[in-house]
Amino acid sequence: PVTAADIMSRDLVTVPPDAPVEHVAGLFRQHRFTSIPVVGAGDRYLGVIFQIHLIGTLAAGNPARAIMQTQIPQATPATPLGELLPLMADGQVDAVPVQVGDRILGIVTRTDLISALARPLAQGVPAGRP
Repeated sequence: PVTAADIMSRDLVTVPPDAPVEHVAGLFRQHRFTSIPVVGAGDRYLGVIFQIHLIGTLAAGNPARAIMQTQIPQATPATPLGELLPLMADGQVDAVPVQVGDRILGIVTRTDLISALARPLAQGVPAGRP
């Protein structure tokens, strides 16, 4: 089966917890992301900032930690695609961090999920068939 490791975005743009939200907003504009992981030393995952959470939070001097979300679903590299779908289906999160322990390895976004689901169709394989 397809796993989180197969579809996750690996070249992450991350921010430290003390990054000013103005810097975070600039990264969202520059890269057109919907989420940016917040990491500490050694790529230790601390949380995620979703683009929607920037609205109304650009008070000068606020750090990333003030708006990051910490209570979101997480996955491991071995998490099957079928288990990732319901984690994002309710619309509460746009991405799921992929971790080993407290270290972030990648992130699965809705775009990653849609691309993975569309591949068989693009290859001419009917939905539901390997």
